[in-house]
Amino acid sequence: MPPEVLKLLHDIRQACGLIQQFTADKTADDFRDDAQLRSAIERQFITIGEALQQALRLPQVPAMAVRRNDQSARFGYLLAATCLAGFAAIS
Repeated sequence: MPPEVLKLLHDIRQACGLIQQFTADKTADDFRDDAQLRSAIERQFITIGEALQQALRLPQVPAMAVRRNDQSARFGYLLAATCLAGFAAIS
């Protein structure tokens, strides 16, 4: 995999980890009532979105997705599942 893609995947993974860290032991009420918490989580989703946009602009990424029978859709699903896994623990 090209180094540019690996760097972007690292950024995405780091942002997902921060989302999980920020939401650990938090409730839905905590999220609703804490503007700082919401802003921190939103910023990480922005980071994820920017990294995905940059990755899709790389010439080799669309070709890789096509060769792998639409792995990009699966990647997007797995990314969302990973990032949102922490929200499932919110009581």
